[in-house]
Amino acid sequence: MDMIALSAVLALPNNPKSHDVGAIHTSIEQYGFLDPLIINRTTGHILAGHGRVKSLAAMKEAGSWPPYGVTEKHGEWFLPWYPVDVEESVESAAAVALNRTVELGGWDTPSLANILQGLSERDALPGTGFDVEDLDDMMRMLTTPDGQMKLPEERMIGFTAGNLKQMVLYYDPPTYDRLTSKAKLMGYDNHSTLVKDLVDRAWEKLQ
Repeated sequence: MDMIALSAVLALPNNPKSHDVGAIHTSIEQYGFLDPLIINRTTGHILAGHGRVKSLAAMKEAGSWPPYGVTEKHGEWFLPWYPVDVEESVESAAAVALNRTVELGGWDTPSLANILQGLSERDALPGTGFDVEDLDDMMRMLTTPDGQMKLPEERMIGFTAGNLKQMVLYYDPPTYDRLTSKAKLMGYDNHSTLVKDLVDRAWEKLQ
């Protein structure tokens, strides 16, 4: 596989993707540099891998050893990369597509929760991008208070009796994933903040 010097990597101008560099850093420390960069040979710009490059640059500056998958020569770090040939006029669209199509795939939440539970029991969640709070949220969505798995239709939106302001929302996995993605696109911290904002606005109109 081709290798490129970290210092020679060129970011895509006006890259719209944000990154949780801390989570990426933890993942690389835990598992190594597993996912090569995708670089457009036409321009030399990264199409996928900006967050990983930022994380590696921070690690190198901090004096860390190069992680698994990264080699060092004469003080320079070298990273694996896949070359692609994309016209400059559409490379931004290609970069967006590489990220967006992954987001649209979502998760099979019951299967994901099952895997994360096993990892949590072995204290192996760090590096996955999920934490114990995420797992607890999934289990609340998927299980009843006595620990029984809900049927798919029971995960749909439902309301508690009494005041409309007090309601419990359950989502099927695809809806949950789409709502989470939409919340991030709209600048909310998480889907719950988005839903609360929407409910508050609707409640005001009902007064």
